[in-house]
Amino acid sequence: MKIIKTASGNQIKMSKSEWQSIGKEAGWVKVAMGDPKTDYSDPISGIFQELIAAKSSLNMEPEPIAPENEGDFYLSQTDNWAKHAYNHIDAALKILSNMQK
Repeated sequence: MKIIKTASGNQIKMSKSEWQSIGKEAGWVKVAMGDPKTDYSDPISGIFQELIAAKSSLNMEPEPIAPENEGDFYLSQTDNWAKHAYNHIDAALKILSNMQK
């Protein structure tokens, strides 16, 4: 981070990574979509968040991926956003499973 002098006063110049680091420390930056998680302090809220993330993923433009195996033909194996939604749904199911223990 640098402080520079300009005609209108002092300005702070910082890199994107410095700005993101400040945001993370302050709690401004949320976990990016793409990071399903199962360790919520409030499991019910976590389930809702994971299902909302899955729904958001399914509302993205298709992003086809090449199947890893010749026999792969399920949507979650051939589209990044469908795969992402699947991972969020899986996280929600794991939270439910942990609640039953």
